[in-house]
Amino acid sequence: MTPPRWLLIISCVLPLTLIWALANPMFGMNDEPAHMIRAQGVVRGDFSDPYPTDGLPGEQYDCVFWQGQTADCMNLTWGTDGAMQSSPTNNYPPLFHLIAGVPSLFVSGLAGAYLMRIWLTIVCSAVLTWATTLLLDRSPDRATLLGVSVGCTPMLIFCMSGVAPSGLTAVAATLLWSSGLNYLSPTSTTKFIRSRNSFFTVAVLFPFLRRDAFLWEGIIITCLLVMASRQTLIDLFRRRSTQILSFILVATVGVIWLTWAADATNSFADNAASHFGGSWTSGLGQMYTYILMLVGCFGWNSTWMSSEMMVLVLGTATTVLLLAVAGAGRSLLRGLLLTVAFFFIVPITIGAVRAYYIQGRYLFPLWVGVFVLSGQALAGSHLDERFRRRLFRIVISLQLVYQFFAFAQNQRRYAVGQRGTWRFLSLDNVWHPPMMSNKVTAVIFVFALSLIPLAGTLLMRNLDASAQPIKRSST
Repeated sequence: MTPPRWLLIISCVLPLTLIWALANPMFGMNDEPAHMIRAQGVVRGDFSDPYPTDGLPGEQYDCVFWQGQTADCMNLTWGTDGAMQSSPTNNYPPLFHLIAGVPSLFVSGLAGAYLMRIWLTIVCSAVLTWATTLLLDRSPDRATLLGVSVGCTPMLIFCMSGVAPSGLTAVAATLLWSSGLNYLSPTSTTKFIRSRNSFFTVAVLFPFLRRDAFLWEGIIITCLLVMASRQTLIDLFRRRSTQILSFILVATVGVIWLTWAADATNSFADNAASHFGGSWTSGLGQMYTYILMLVGCFGWNSTWMSSEMMVLVLGTATTVLLLAVAGAGRSLLRGLLLTVAFFFIVPITIGAVRAYYIQGRYLFPLWVGVFVLSGQALAGSHLDERFRRRLFRIVISLQLVYQFFAFAQNQRRYAVGQRGTWRFLSLDNVWHPPMMSNKVTAVIFVFALSLIPLAGTLLMRNLDASAQPIKRSST
């Protein structure tokens, strides 16, 4: 008996993120100690800075913060339980920290910090799995998995494995895309009720993950509406449930703006002069860097994937996108092109105020949307079935290569400092990072990657068994 789809999907996602979570040095992710500090306070009902903590050494990241030193420069000796510490994230919406802080109620110290990572890894993997399951309800095809997998860059996997809101925001955006597609543009195989419930839930909660999340949600919903037929929109907006959701979303955005976002936006704009803003070219000049950041720039912006792997990732993604554009139907093409346009317009517009602000990980909600739609376009295209099967195998094989080398590069950087590039043809006497032997992590990671073809093969059989003609519905 074939296991359920969701179990097979999470068997592909979870091993990757767990290895990143366990093998990366503590505080090696951007702002991780700041988020841990606030999470420990918020989950105990304390929303005012400073927060009660278990004494985590939140300042130790200084030695790796753009310094390029090895990870053993950090002293991870915990201080006194109950120590009050400040966090620069005190003006964030609380949802992420409420979720992240749950393990700290039961386990403290270094073990508790790693448990917080593992917990968030499981939460992110579960959300991504559910989003993919909904997409497979809509289009039970290899191309659906292809699109989601290309959207999961090494940097996204890295963000899912640490204590920072970027990972959860990205996978929640994937769920918003998938459930929204099923709700606004269903097919004959769509399970409408669970898609509607998922869409309503994530639409209400998503803005509370980060101060700028309501901006991304507005863009995503705009792109989804563009793809829906006129009759579908008329029917949906006549429903009481849609009217109630619309009212709740407007109220939610108002609360978020008045409580968290307005002051941050004013501060953002007031600092424009000292952050190289002033013209749209300020943002345009940074677009290539933003794209590289969302592909493979890990930790404190000091661990870059090798140029060879960057080219491999971007080449793979570009090929999939071009094939999707060539084969997309009219409605999906509208949404896909609009999403691509927003992907460039938003950072360029913001860069006109304050350049260098939009880092790559902030663009994940649109990046994943581009490839969710690309997968759906390929699934509904008239490309030869043999071609699509081979495309799937080639792309997945390339992804296994660059996911492994991204992980290896990050490990080597913390072993030998910023000069370290892990290219296996050039040996180095310095081999072991302080948290785990590179040889051990390589073996574990290869084992994790070996689970993906196994689960993937079973999932393909599941899809082949349930394959049927897909009809686009107008209701």
